[in-house]
Amino acid sequence: MSTSSYESDWPLLPEEDRLWLAYREAPTQTLRDRLVTRYLPYARAIAARMYSRRGGQDFEFDDYLQYASLGLMECVDRYQPGLGASFKTYATTRMAGSIPVSYTHLTLPTNREV
Repeated sequence: MSTSSYESDWPLLPEEDRLWLAYREAPTQTLRDRLVTRYLPYARAIAARMYSRRGGQDFEFDDYLQYASLGLMECVDRYQPGLGASFKTYATTRMAGSIPVSYTHLTLPTNREV
């Protein structure tokens, strides 16, 4: 094996980094779906944590998961991997924040109710 072929493959990028690089170079729906699918278990964990702290609100877990998933999709679209933060670091606050913000909009009285 020649050293030149070995050096051209170095450093090896983890699959996650390769996926982000491919998505940033040519963002396609297929790559976006792969990224969302990859991080969906993390969105589920964020939703579960927020659901366990719900404080008596009558919302279902699926509602929490839906809003965390929407936050995840927003993060996939906006994340810039070259800035140094991992995706999970970037996305945690947004996904967790998307849940209470969504419920605030759902529970505010409308003009008809006042």
